[in-house]
Amino acid sequence: MAIVEDQLVEVKWATRNKKWYIARGYEYKGIGHAFMVKVIDLQRLSNNKIKCKCDDDQCGSLFETTVRKYYERLDIGIGCYCGQCRYRQKADFKKEKLKSLNWDYEKVFNDLLKGEINKLPEGFVSYMDRTTAVKLLKLQIENLIKNSVIFEEDLPTNLTQELLEEYKMSTIINKFGLTSLLNDLYKSKLMPWEIGMVEDGYWDNDENVKNATYWFIDKLIERKIITSLDNLPKISYRKYLIEYNMSSLLKKFNTSFYKLMMFVYPGRFNRWDFIVTGDYYSNQNNIDEMLNWFINKIKEDGYIKSLDDIPNVVTNQLFGNYRLSYLLTKCFNSSSFEAMDYLFPNKWRRWEFNLVPANFWDNGNNLRDAVTWVVDKSVSEGLISNISDLNSIDVTSIFKKNKLSTLLNKYDINFILSLIYGDAYTHFSKINAISDVDGTSLDSYEEKLIHDSLTKRYSVVKPSKKCRDFMNIEFKEYYVPDWIIEDKVIVEYFGLYSPSSKESYIRKYNEKMKRKNEFFSSLVNYEYIAIYPSDVKSGLDEILSTIDEKVR
Repeated sequence: MAIVEDQLVEVKWATRNKKWYIARGYEYKGIGHAFMVKVIDLQRLSNNKIKCKCDDDQCGSLFETTVRKYYERLDIGIGCYCGQCRYRQKADFKKEKLKSLNWDYEKVFNDLLKGEINKLPEGFVSYMDRTTAVKLLKLQIENLIKNSVIFEEDLPTNLTQELLEEYKMSTIINKFGLTSLLNDLYKSKLMPWEIGMVEDGYWDNDENVKNATYWFIDKLIERKIITSLDNLPKISYRKYLIEYNMSSLLKKFNTSFYKLMMFVYPGRFNRWDFIVTGDYYSNQNNIDEMLNWFINKIKEDGYIKSLDDIPNVVTNQLFGNYRLSYLLTKCFNSSSFEAMDYLFPNKWRRWEFNLVPANFWDNGNNLRDAVTWVVDKSVSEGLISNISDLNSIDVTSIFKKNKLSTLLNKYDINFILSLIYGDAYTHFSKINAISDVDGTSLDSYEEKLIHDSLTKRYSVVKPSKKCRDFMNIEFKEYYVPDWIIEDKVIVEYFGLYSPSSKESYIRKYNEKMKRKNEFFSSLVNYEYIAIYPSDVKSGLDEILSTIDEKVR
């Protein structure tokens, strides 16, 4: 007996209980009066609450119930249990009942697919095994294909959890997991994201994140979207993550592919290796970080041993090799010199680097700076003690040594020296501009080449600078031809000609050249040939052939 004995319960006299309690010896005191009754004397159908002890041997706790409920349980033989134990017993009873059911799983599921039942019966999935679940999934897929909900060529990617839940498979999927079932069905090692969206919480596992990223990079290399992990182009990787059903991976990293890569490959990449916001290159700290990283890397990789090696090594291509071409374009006018000058102000001159910008030598200030820099540097290095010492060295070799070949290719250096140093240039030796044929002193090595070629071939007169035979009356100018051949052909060399220069002295030179050309061409008694630096560089054979025709 689970009822707690010897307990007294308060009851009030009423018409319906008067006879019952008088028969058991209780003294009647009037309707509505309360009196105490022994628990064993209570009416079996009364709703008076009594204390009972739980019949579960491991529980034994006290609880309250009504007299009516106590006897109902007693009569049907289910015992008297507390709420918690009664719930557990009910569940166990249900479990045993469901366990005893012998489901014909395929028949029931086919009934569902045919619409003969609206949902799976209660407990249908409870004792289902994985093999059965895979069979039912296969039936559902066949049904979806038959009804053109999905197409066979799109499998298994389009088999999302949402789709299968819509088609009444949520309890099966929740129990066995969609990824697991699909892998069993297709007998392959499909990645979870290949099948559909990954399950909730999948990316919370660091190993899943890393393995997925390795797989993703391999796929991009396989498709030749990227060449290697170490040469990632600045493209929208999110686009390809979406294509592979992996976009949810970035949610863990605030949608940043860079943060994902830093997590998977710590220390292997820089922020600027990936697409950055428009103002990233406006931040001086970012620029400084990129340039200092670049210098440290080329030193680490053996390109330079010290900063003095930078002009010989650092080029736009080298910046490109380290994925910093956009930095040059955005911040330094595509100039490696400007980048290095920013990092090390005034340490080098532009011409100390391999290339100068187009038209750089058309600027007179650049030309003057370079020439005086070479002369001053030669003095500081002890190569010469003063300007007059240039008598004993090859001036051209000095300029080549100091990476000024582009200047030499454009101008007659002796002429430029005479323009810059004026009368002081008369102290310069013209050893490289003295004719090997007749010893005539010329203004430049190029003039020497022309002079020697002409004098070996023709009867040549080189008029004195005091010659006043050729006067342009319109402009009141006397012109002294460089050479007169066989008293028939006037030859003039314009060593400083530069059509693109905006410098005033070059423009004046070009304007006078035009006047000379018009004047000499107008002479009746002479043929006229003008020679330019480009003619000398390409060789004089064509010029000499032209002179031959005119001399005949």
